[in-house]
Amino acid sequence: MPENQRLSPYIIPRHYNLLFEPDLQKFTFKGSAEIRISLLKPTNEIILHSLGLKIKKAMLSFKEKILAPNIN
Repeated sequence: MPENQRLSPYIIPRHYNLLFEPDLQKFTFKGSAEIRISLLKPTNEIILHSLGLKIKKAMLSFKEKILAPNIN
């Protein structure tokens, strides 16, 4: 992945709902993120930056359908 890669110009973030639970003793945190987006054209992938994060679960919902995306 190129160093300066950004979210596709066809994917527009509309709202972020973020929750962080810091552990100040271990200098770590747990949390969750809900990101609402608009797509300007169809796509087969959405790439989000997650360097240094351990993602345990991801979910994508579209028109009342729940999809389980690949986490790489």
